[in-house]
Amino acid sequence: RGSRPGRDWSAIGWLTRSSLVSFVREPVGFVMQFLYPAFILVIFNAVFPGKVFEDMTYATYLLPAMVTTGILTTCLQNLAVCVAGERETGFLKRLAVLPGPATAHVLGKILSNLVLASTNVVLLLCLGHFAFDIDLPSGAGSWGLLLLTIVLMTATSTALGMAIGRVRPSARAASALVTPIVLVVQFTSGIFFPLAQLPEWMVDTFSILPVR
Repeated sequence: RGSRPGRDWSAIGWLTRSSLVSFVREPVGFVMQFLYPAFILVIFNAVFPGKVFEDMTYATYLLPAMVTTGILTTCLQNLAVCVAGERETGFLKRLAVLPGPATAHVLGKILSNLVLASTNVVLLLCLGHFAFDIDLPSGAGSWGLLLLTIVLMTATSTALGMAIGRVRPSARAASALVTPIVLVVQFTSGIFFPLAQLPEWMVDTFSILPVR
């Protein structure tokens, strides 16, 4: 019989591990979440090998954008579908009657997503540095700012993903809603192209998006 969360905060650890195991057991989703940002980085660099600015190659511009994409797809898109699936199968109802803090499910998702997002970031930084000779952050301050950004974006994306997942009746319905949202955010927030290359009305209209 599998382990169950206890009556204290160990429930958070159990739910974190459960989320990670469920993610790994979905091979298609597992591969896509980690390979998609790296694939885009490689393909776009091959299509646009030059400089996007006078002192910046397109690969250098695209690397932090793909870090953002990795967090969005893992913590927002994948999580929304996952939570909707848990709701559809009755997992959330079963979880509600188990002993443990009410916030355990949310904190477990945040921690598991932080592990996945951090792993994705490390892989992308290694790819960018060794394959495209992109300079990594230098100094403790730069690394600290990067870590803080990852934590904050993971937390906010996880909150949005859980909110969408809890209001959609099924995993398919959640996917139908969140996929266009992620695509719109990517194309209107300067992830694929610099904001200077986008129409002014688009820049102004979508300036409230959190990934700016």
